Amino acid sequence: AGARGILINITAGLEMSIGEFEEVGNVVREFASEDATVVIGTSLDPDSNGEMRVTVVATGLNRGAAIEQQQPQQSLEIVSTGTSGPVDYTELDT
Repeated sequence: AGARGILINITAGLEMSIGEFEEVGNVVREFASEDATVVIGTSLDPDSNGEMRVTVVATGLNRGAAIEQQQPQQSLEIVSTGTSGPVDYTELDT
């Protein structure tokens, strides 16, 4: 019950290895549903100084939770405690 659609952009220097690329894929796989559509893109940045930036956009998370929320909820009774009205700040100065 993970994400149904995932868009990934990896920005790294020329020294990025296939192993690092696979590691990103493995982490993303943990959050994806089995039938997710995954699109991966890479950008090379020679000025990255050995750093890697990963941008992930995931859609379709918690679809089951959204269906549960549509079911009627038990109503709550709101009880006023005397602090729910406007505040007269001049009374607080004394």
